Amino acid sequence: TEDSTAYTVTGSLPATLAPGSSLTLNVEFAPLAVGAAVATLTITSNDPDGETTVALSGSGIVIPELSLSTTSLSYGDVELGFTSSQTITVSNPGTGDLVVYSIGSSNPDFSILGMTFPLTVPEGGSSSLTIQYAPLAVGPQSAALTFSSNDPDADSIMTVSGTGIVPDLSLSATSFGFGDVELTTSASDTVTVTNIGTADLVLTDASTDSAAYAVSGFAPITLAPGESTTLTVTFAPMAVGLAVATLTIAGNDPDGDGIVTFNGTGVVIPDISVVTWPDFGDVEVGHSGADTITIMNVGTGDLVVNGAAFDSADFTVTGPVFPVTVLPGQSIELDLEFAPSSDGTVAVILTLDSNDPDSPTTAGVTGTGTVAQATVTISSIDFGQAVTGTT
Repeated sequence: TEDSTAYTVTGSLPATLAPGSSLTLNVEFAPLAVGAAVATLTITSNDPDGETTVALSGSGIVIPELSLSTTSLSYGDVELGFTSSQTITVSNPGTGDLVVYSIGSSNPDFSILGMTFPLTVPEGGSSSLTIQYAPLAVGPQSAALTFSSNDPDADSIMTVSGTGIVPDLSLSATSFGFGDVELTTSASDTVTVTNIGTADLVLTDASTDSAAYAVSGFAPITLAPGESTTLTVTFAPMAVGLAVATLTIAGNDPDGDGIVTFNGTGVVIPDISVVTWPDFGDVEVGHSGADTITIMNVGTGDLVVNGAAFDSADFTVTGPVFPVTVLPGQSIELDLEFAPSSDGTVAVILTLDSNDPDSPTTAGVTGTGTVAQATVTISSIDFGQAVTGTT
C-alpha cells in the first residue's frame, strides 16, 4: 500500500513466493500539484521481521508546449511600397502557461505586427499573430522567424517567403528636337513608354507645359510587365522663335514620373507664287508690246524680290525697282516688255530671285513676233496722151 494518491502500485497480489523467488511491483507517480510529493510504500507479508517499507519521492512540474498553425508562409508577389499580411495561430497544448519571449526575423522585410512581448498563452489557449511582408528590394526574399519561449524543447522556427516586384517606366527617348517649323503648320513625333519592371505599370496622365505642344493617343492605361504604349507629340508653333516644353508621364513607378523634353523653333517662310501671266498677243517686229505678271506672297514671312530677268533679249522687265518687299498675302505686278526681233512665237523663261527658300523661281512666258505685209491691187492705169520723148 502507499500513503499518497499521487502514487499507485500495480502487481499480482497477494502472492506466495517460494524460497529464492521474487515478485515485481510497478509504482506509478502521477503528480497532482506542482512541487515535491513524498510517500511510503508498505509491503505487508508473513516475514517475521515485519512490514517492509520503501520511501517514494517525486516532483510535479508543468511543461508548456508551443504549437504553430503552420510552419511556413508564402506571400507571392508584392509590389515595392505596398505590404501583405497573413495571420497564424500560436497554441499551447502543454501544461502551464506558455511564455513567448520574442519572435526574431532574419530579414527585416518580414515583421510581426501589433504584438507586445513577452506574450503569455495559457494552458490550452491560443493567440493570433499577424506577420507582414513589406519588400524593400526587387526579387525573391525569405526569412526564418524564431520563436523564443519557455517551451523546454528547442526554439520553434517558421519560414516565410515572398517576391518583391516593381513597375519600371522606360522611354524610347528622353528628348526630341523638331527643328524649324513654319507658323500655321505643325510637326509630329512619337515616344514609346514600356514597362520593363516586374509589376503592373499604371499610367494616369500625360501632359505638356506648353500650349505649342499637344499629346495625342493617350488614355489612362495599365501596362503589364513587357507591355508598351505609344504617344504622339505635335509641335504647332504659336510664335517665331525657340519653344521648349516638358512632357510629364505620370504613373506608379516608384522612381517618379517619366520626363521628355522638347524643343522646336517657330519660323516664318516667304513663298512666291505666280498668279497671272502676261498676254502680249501679236507684236510687230520693230515694235514692242507691254503687259504685266502678278506674283503673290502665299507664305508666312515677308517676301523680298531681289530681281527678275528673262533668258531672251526680246523680253525685258521694266519695273518696279528692285528689291521690293511683299507682305504675306499681298501681291505685286511686274512690268514686262516684248520687242520681237523676228517673226514667230517664242517661249522664254522669267527667273525671279527672292528670299523664298525655293528661290530662284521660274515662269514660262511666250510672245509672237509678226512682219507687216504690203499688198498692191491695180485694176487699170490711164496715162492719157504723152509727147514722144517726154514722160
